[in-house]
Amino acid sequence: MRPLKTSWVDADTVVTNPKIPLEIFLPPEQFPHLHLLVTADPHGLNNGVFFIAIHPWSVELLSAIIAYPTFRPEVHLEFRDQSALEEILKEKPFKKNFAILPQRWINAYQAERDGSRTLPFQVVPGDLLVHLPGVPQRDEWMRHYLGIAERHWPKWEVDLDATNYSTEIRDYWIEQQATLAKERTQAQRLAGEAREFFVMFKKDFEEYRKRLDTGTIEQAERYMKEMNDALEDSRDDLEIVAQALENLKKFALSIRKLVDESKKALRDEAFSAISQSEELLSEGAQNFNFAEEEKSKLVSHKEALQRLLAGVADDQNAIRQAIDSLTKIASEAKAKADEKPVTKSEKNSSS
Repeated sequence: MRPLKTSWVDADTVVTNPKIPLEIFLPPEQFPHLHLLVTADPHGLNNGVFFIAIHPWSVELLSAIIAYPTFRPEVHLEFRDQSALEEILKEKPFKKNFAILPQRWINAYQAERDGSRTLPFQVVPGDLLVHLPGVPQRDEWMRHYLGIAERHWPKWEVDLDATNYSTEIRDYWIEQQATLAKERTQAQRLAGEAREFFVMFKKDFEEYRKRLDTGTIEQAERYMKEMNDALEDSRDDLEIVAQALENLKKFALSIRKLVDESKKALRDEAFSAISQSEELLSEGAQNFNFAEEEKSKLVSHKEALQRLLAGVADDQNAIRQAIDSLTKIASEAKAKADEKPVTKSEKNSSS
């Protein structure tokens, strides 16, 4: 069963064909999320005629419209509540829950006196109603259309089957269904991309967290929360997920620079540790009493670090640990060798 809806019709509106049932304009059951059906004219949204659901969403919307001038006094509202509605429908709580119907269906404007029209939103015989917002000589136009309504002219009051409404409405909702399906597919694809990027970013972030300042860490956590919220609460909302992903990617570029600089510094430190260990091995052969065990440990740790640097895994934590281990082994080996320097006779015998 479709949700109950009520309608609003401005006082400057005349029903020209009472044989058109209002329920034909309501969305099919595949659109339970649509709580407002409205139209737009060349100036933008027009709320002279609309359908609105009997739903908590509608209460929030109408409350937001009333409160808008108070809480957003800096925004110019050319058409007061109508402009407020147009602005509010751009916001997250409301922007996915309304549809803009073809204007002529429920909010047609006046046409020529003979009923002919030159623009698609102008009323023609058989249309539901005519609306006269801001029309010059409006009283005269009202009398004209009220005369048509009071006379019940067969030319104007025709059965639904004799109009194009059924075909147009069917085609409209088929198109909306296709658009909705396309948006959901795009949102799912984007959400998959966002999740993949999110996982990669969190891995990099945790790996380099200790090397980042407090401000950068807080900024990263804020963008990660935004991304997580988008994936958890708005995964079908293409715009929200896209914006969160764009924000995270932009931040990732800046943090990537810091990460790359950190990687380069770590590799430079690793090469320095390797160089120092090789110097120590060379010097030890000449000037120190290197025990074979100490020499073997030093060579083993040096080669382990070299393998990490040559590998493709790029495990920065492992490289950090290998540097620390090699530095420690080298320091211990040097200290032990200093305790027992090579004597002159040992040096001569070794040569």
